[in-house]
Amino acid sequence: MGNEAITSIKKIGIDSSLISISSKETGRADITLKDGDADYIFNDDSAWDNIPKPKNLPKHVGVIYFGTLAQRSALSRKTLEEILSFTEAEEVFFDVNLRKQYYSREIIVEGLRKATILKMNEEEVPIIEDILGIKERDIDKASEEISRQYSIPTVIVTLGKNGAQIFRDGSWCKREAEAKRVVDTVGAGDSLSAGIIGSLLKGLGIKKALEIGSHIAAYVVSEEGAIPEYDEELRKYLFEEGFLA
Repeated sequence: MGNEAITSIKKIGIDSSLISISSKETGRADITLKDGDADYIFNDDSAWDNIPKPKNLPKHVGVIYFGTLAQRSALSRKTLEEILSFTEAEEVFFDVNLRKQYYSREIIVEGLRKATILKMNEEEVPIIEDILGIKERDIDKASEEISRQYSIPTVIVTLGKNGAQIFRDGSWCKREAEAKRVVDTVGAGDSLSAGIIGSLLKGLGIKKALEIGSHIAAYVVSEEGAIPEYDEELRKYLFEEGFLA
């Protein structure tokens, strides 16, 4: 499965040179849909629990993107800490991505301290509120307070069928969901994030970033699988908007 993953990564055009090969079983998420919501089962002590520090780390990158799940082991968490300490990034994107019991207050707080962009879904906001002792029970106000406490310039909150919103420069930019049909919701949040961060790194602005991210997410949920191949209509749109070169 690891070899298949690397083959797929190369096919997409992503550099795989810093991916380590482990003797452990490939990390796997077995996903079932219950009433339209995804439920996850993860195999334990897998390759992603044993991530070594890569050799020849780059000193400067556009973005470092991380979540909580890959930090469920001490080794992988230490590796992430070393990367964050050594490599300078234009943006540090923390997708809290709470799953099962695989997170702690310490992991959440350290992620918030490092982040320049924070992403949560509407169900994760109140959990993080409780962890931090924030008393706000309004998603917008709670997100603003998290942004203020940890000096995070950009906060993204996904709202499921109600779309997504971004808090930046003291105000909210909101966008309703675009999906006309939903086949598979797995990968929706990640595709939204990819559209947003890719747009911001290209200097397209927050409103356009949310528009592009929402457009990609709408396409992904209308197809099977987390990484469906883009059709010509979507590719044309991304080229016209300056997202693809």
